Amino acid sequence: KLSPAQLKELKECFDLFDSDKSGSICVSELEKVFESLDIKVKDEEIHQLMRVMDRDGSGNIDFKEFVNVMADQFFRKPTLTELEAAFDYFDR
Repeated sequence: KLSPAQLKELKECFDLFDSDKSGSICVSELEKVFESLDIKVKDEEIHQLMRVMDRDGSGNIDFKEFVNVMADQFFRKPTLTELEAAFDYFDR
């Protein structure tokens, strides 16, 4: 379960992504997020991310869907490969 502080932080992120303040994030808003971060993402990757996050199939990501996906990331256990990469990074 996320803490109130974590939920507040996620809401602030969501509101930044939801540039038209519609209460949901659409494909074009998701594309703008990556563009603003100067991250090159292929259209297919954006659509794949939308399919993963848009759990109800509406074509948009609402706050509940956003929180569910982000919570999965907060509580996901790192893989052995990720742990080894982190160890290697700090063991320089």
